[in-house]
Amino acid sequence: MLFSGGESPSFLTVCFSYPTGKGSLTEKGEVTAAAVCASCTVPARGHRTLEVALAWDMPRIHFGSKEKLHLRRYTRYFGSAGDACPALSHYALTHCEQWEEKIESWQRPILESSHLPPWYKSALFNELYFLADGGTLWLELPPEACAEDVQGPAGAGLSQLFPVLREYGRFAYLEGQEYRMYNTYDVHFYASFALAMLWPKLEISLQYDIAAAVLNEDTQPRLYLMNGQTAQVKLRNVVPHDIGEPGKVSPWHVAGARAGLCRAAHSPAQL
Repeated sequence: MLFSGGESPSFLTVCFSYPTGKGSLTEKGEVTAAAVCASCTVPARGHRTLEVALAWDMPRIHFGSKEKLHLRRYTRYFGSAGDACPALSHYALTHCEQWEEKIESWQRPILESSHLPPWYKSALFNELYFLADGGTLWLELPPEACAEDVQGPAGAGLSQLFPVLREYGRFAYLEGQEYRMYNTYDVHFYASFALAMLWPKLEISLQYDIAAAVLNEDTQPRLYLMNGQTAQVKLRNVVPHDIGEPGKVSPWHVAGARAGLCRAAHSPAQL
């Protein structure tokens, strides 16, 4: 917010002026930067507000092996060509007030409640950051995808789940920034409350992916550190520990980065 002289003497106004229009092209490898410049006239003892939106458009992603390309969820609305930053910025600027109003109305009953301790109010909202910042993936299904492509060899038997994945996409987040496993199921047991209450369709999509993973198997041998024995990565009809990790072809196609919750590796109590 910009203030004129006398309105708020603690503000120091520094003005910059940049030429309009396109700049010169940079050489390959040259370090450069970008700036946004806007101007307005501030009346005496008045103020004006300048709003700026910053958008990243990275529509396509791949995992470690780079064998398969995936599209982020927002490409359904803004395309996958990588040129959507102007549209994304415009959308943010024209909807930000509405977003703020909805956030405030959502949080107000909790924040104004005298029956809830401050630490609970803080944790309830602030800890939701990990759903967006936890290596999070929300991906579209390819138009040509079928149930078996998405859910593995057992997918044909779960065809009733496929329309949900088609409509709401696939959602995954890491167990932690230092634990590179997506949708770790024993941890999600505690975190699922946030998705179920706020984004129930994403929670259903996540659960359907787990259901498909239960029926599939991965026969590749793997050394189990807990007992020194070698066994297959994932057994059929057991719950996977997770749905994979970002260093593989696709987390959903290599379930069990940590070898899975199978009876050969874990006690029945852990199942």
